[in-house]
Formats: sequence, structure tokens, C-alpha cells
Amino acid sequence: QNNQFVFTPALANLIATNDTDPPFQWAGGTSDLWQTVSFSGLTSAVTAARVTTFFQNYLIFGNTVEGGTRSPTRVRWSNVGTINTWTNADYNDVAAQAGQELNCIGQLYGDVYLGFTSSLYRMSLVGGSGTFAFTQVSNEVGCGAKNSMQQVTLSNNQTGLIFLDSKKRLYFFNGTVLTEISSLIHTVMDTVNGARMRYAVSTVDESHYTIC
Repeated sequence: QNNQFVFTPALANLIATNDTDPPFQWAGGTSDLWQTVSFSGLTSAVTAARVTTFFQNYLIFGNTVEGGTRSPTRVRWSNVGTINTWTNADYNDVAAQAGQELNCIGQLYGDVYLGFTSSLYRMSLVGGSGTFAFTQVSNEVGCGAKNSMQQVTLSNNQTGLIFLDSKKRLYFFNGTVLTEISSLIHTVMDTVNGARMRYAVSTVDESHYTIC
């Protein structure tokens, strides 16, 4: 119950990570064989990661354990076009996040969004030696549950990310503006068990967002 997986499809594989075991990959078909992701090229392989996504042909892991050391704000990406070849230098420790953790990750309008304990960052592909650029979107609102972030298209055709923050509030982010959407259920949200909040899970059904 405490080791929930985060999944992402990547190059005809399904990638899974649960923040405890080494990340897995599955090639589908009739086989039920899961294999650990190879981290060829790294001096210290990733042995655990809280979140993952596949973006612009890069496999990305966040909040990683490497060489027995937890890097709670680290974002590490593969070589382009592969899920098993990596370079030591291809990572970013978001330095401004001292004392925080990367808790969720999502995609919106061609960018990756990183939800830390009390802040939100945009991760943009820029190419060249830098590969990715990181821009702070909010220094007040962050994410508290790794499986709470979902992309939703509302009935007015507005698309954005909905997620649970670390203060028991739900937010909608349209790429520019953060809007709290749980103001009518504060009484309910305040009763949520804070110790279990990080294990909340969510799903989307058409224009509906459900969190459990």
C-alpha cells in the first residue's frame, strides 16, 4: 500500500517505478516478464525513483536513489531515443528546492511540469549542451502525492493539470495560472489523513477528475 507504481509508456515498453525497487520495463505481448531498466553508462545506476515520464524521446526519472544516496530534487534523463543508455552528466538538481522533494511529474503543452513539496517548475527542451531548461512557475504551491497529477480537458475545452498540493488543496494549472478548485470542499479536505495523503491516487474520465 505504500509502494504504488508510477507508469509511463516509452519506445514500445511500459516503464514502472515505485520509489523502492529498481525501475522496471515491460515489452508487452504474452510474456509477463518484467526486466529492470538498464542504466548503461552511469557510474552509479538508479536503484529507485519516485516519478517517471517519457518526453520528446527522453526517459526521465525524478527523486532518485543513486549509489545508495537519495537525491530528492534530482531529475535525470536518458540519452535521446533510448531507455537503457545514460550519461553521468545528464541530470539537474533543482538547487532552489533545498529541503523539498520532487513528488509528481506531468506534461502540458509541450513541457514537463515538476511538482515539489511547495513549488512548481517547468522543464523545457532547449537542445544543445543544456538539453533542458528549468523555470520556476510557483514558489508557494506544490504537489503532495505522486499519483495525483493528471492532464484534464474541461467542458470549455481548457486543458490543464490537476493535482493535490501538500496543504490538502486541489489546484488546476493551465500553463500560466494556478487556480484552487477545492474551495467548496475545504471541510472534507481538512479531514484527510495527512500521513496518508502522499498515497492518494487519481484518474480522469472525459472531463472528470477523481482522487481517492
